[in-house]
Amino acid sequence: MSLSLDIAALDRLFPAHIRTDLGLRILSTGPALARRAPSMVAGSMLFEHFVLDPVADRIAVVAETQGVVVLRGIGTDALLRGAVTASDEGYVFLTGFVAVTANGDVAVNVVPPLTPEDMSPNDSARDGTHLIAAQAVVMTAARSLADDAVAARATAEADSRSKTEFLTVISHELRDHL
Repeated sequence: MSLSLDIAALDRLFPAHIRTDLGLRILSTGPALARRAPSMVAGSMLFEHFVLDPVADRIAVVAETQGVVVLRGIGTDALLRGAVTASDEGYVFLTGFVAVTANGDVAVNVVPPLTPEDMSPNDSARDGTHLIAAQAVVMTAARSLADDAVAARATAEADSRSKTEFLTVISHELRDHL
């Protein structure tokens, strides 16, 4: 059985897919992988970027039985899980991201945090990425409000000091003249 999806449908349904030839040379990747792993370009070998579970010499058997495959990133936190199937050119790894990084800080992870667009529309993990994205927005807004409150307090305290100094000077001037 061969997979017959056009690239646009494959990108939409499996944003983290990888198309390879029979020798596991990458032909193309889904948009989520292209965004998160720009070094994974067409022509490079799958083994340069991922360790496969099960081992590569059984990929043909796994593809025939529609078995589960796990791709563990080399030098990255990427962990993909899904199925592998045969295509006209070779294989298509229909995978999705397993784990969202613990810290969405790009400087810490060196890759952008996962977004809902990185997930297949039918992937239940997409709901989690929506929640994480919403939490990030709320946390950013809360930090902004807290910073604004601190700045407003500092301004109010400075205004209060200015008023106190002004009243002190006026009071002193009035007493001296009387």
